[in-house]
Amino acid sequence: MPKALVKDNVVVDVQDAEFEVHSDFTWHDVGDDVEVGWTLSDGAFSEPPAVTLPWDVARMASYPDIREQLDLLWHAIDDGQFGDSAKSSGFYTTLQTVKNNNPKPE
Repeated sequence: MPKALVKDNVVVDVQDAEFEVHSDFTWHDVGDDVEVGWTLSDGAFSEPPAVTLPWDVARMASYPDIREQLDLLWHAIDDGQFGDSAKSSGFYTTLQTVKNNNPKPE
């Protein structure tokens, strides 16, 4: 049976066997589902509540990496989605130079 190491009513480790720990910690028998971060209250373990991120943080975390965004933008310009005049922009010509100087292997 797994053992949960608890400090301040929070599971800090789960092991198959107990080992000597500081008196601030206690060992508890638990089921296979208990994980680090769970809380102990009135003798019962429970998982932490789901964290709902604010919309702006969730949005920022969902965007692709900035390098991927720039590559998508470059390809949109290269495909003519902004009209051919976009290919003369500093953004496009700078990235085109980088791409020309570092070609993708075939």
